[in-house]
Amino acid sequence: ISASPWGWQKNRKRHQVIKSLIGEIKVPIIYVNNTGCQNNGDNIINFDGVSTVYDNNGNIVREVEPYFSGAKDVVFNDSLKPTPQIPQNDTRELYLGIRTAVKSMFDAIPEQKRQVVIGLSGGVDSATMAGLMVDILGPRRVHLINMPYEYSDPNVQNIAKKIAYSLGTTLEIKPIKEIVEAICQRTGLEKGTLAHQNIQARARMEILAAETQKLGGVFTCNANKTEIAFGYGTLDGDMRGWLIPFGDLVKREVRQLAQYLNNEVFKKEIIPQECIDQIPSAELENNQKDPFDYGYPTRRGYHDEWVRAVTEFRWNPEKFLGMYIDGRLEGELKLESGTLNRLFPTPKDFIEDLERCWRMFNNSFFKRVQAPPIIIVSRRAFGRDLEESILSPHYTQKYLELKKSV
Repeated sequence: ISASPWGWQKNRKRHQVIKSLIGEIKVPIIYVNNTGCQNNGDNIINFDGVSTVYDNNGNIVREVEPYFSGAKDVVFNDSLKPTPQIPQNDTRELYLGIRTAVKSMFDAIPEQKRQVVIGLSGGVDSATMAGLMVDILGPRRVHLINMPYEYSDPNVQNIAKKIAYSLGTTLEIKPIKEIVEAICQRTGLEKGTLAHQNIQARARMEILAAETQKLGGVFTCNANKTEIAFGYGTLDGDMRGWLIPFGDLVKREVRQLAQYLNNEVFKKEIIPQECIDQIPSAELENNQKDPFDYGYPTRRGYHDEWVRAVTEFRWNPEKFLGMYIDGRLEGELKLESGTLNRLFPTPKDFIEDLERCWRMFNNSFFKRVQAPPIIIVSRRAFGRDLEESILSPHYTQKYLELKKSV
């Protein structure tokens, strides 16, 4: 009897462990796992069930479909034969896990309040969120709002319109220029400053919150794990909402889900390929591009994998730099050959980026602890799953020695 939360390739690993155990004890095992979701206040923990019957040789002779809740009868006799194992589709399991958890959260809300507002910029995060919510709730309960400012790219706004049309939802256009200028005039803030960027993000959040209250529903936070790790978002702006469904997914995984929605869920292109392929931008100043190397469905990104290594495997700068010096970092992070030379022509460039990322990661703790709940899908998610405290960036003596030698 088990309460084992769902995670990436968790069932494959469990099958290996139980088969090894049966090799020692030589008796059948019936593994009965919890189903459903639990909300601990910081994280949504997802249990996929997949209860399994193993024979005395460790073969799987019965396996319950994921997320089934109920009773199954099994009679032990000689006719029980090993069941053929279907090759695992990681993206399908990831989508199913997130979809189940989000639906569980909606099920906890009164039926008439199951409405969701999404700020749809035309980027892949908000586009994928819109597709997920339409799949769960249907198009009539999903309300999309595009909130342009003078830095918004008309091409990206056109992508948002295409997405809304493909999903069969309405898209309201609500410019934020008057709100932003009124706040700047009242406070004396100048354009082009970081404060001016944050006002834009908070103005958008206020519109989403107001529209949500009119409907009596909820609005989403569209952030992903890479952005949350680096604090690349505005508190009381784009880091607010009811839930962060993609808060444990790096950018590459969000793009994978976008393709899955097209290919498997809707069976048509609801998210244009140009949306999936585009270089992300917060659109808070002219020609702004996110300062990270994100991954794509066919290629891992350095900063995506940096975040995974730090959060899930507890890497620190010493480990990164040591592997970089030994020439093992690309292999460990499963990056394309030549990625590090493309991003960092010299060791000095690599070290500057490493320390920039380490500072951003440590200094953005205060944002993460105030963020909405995150669905756990990895070895370690932000929230209660990843214990953190407010600490200044620390470098070990060994790291400083390695840096000096380089």
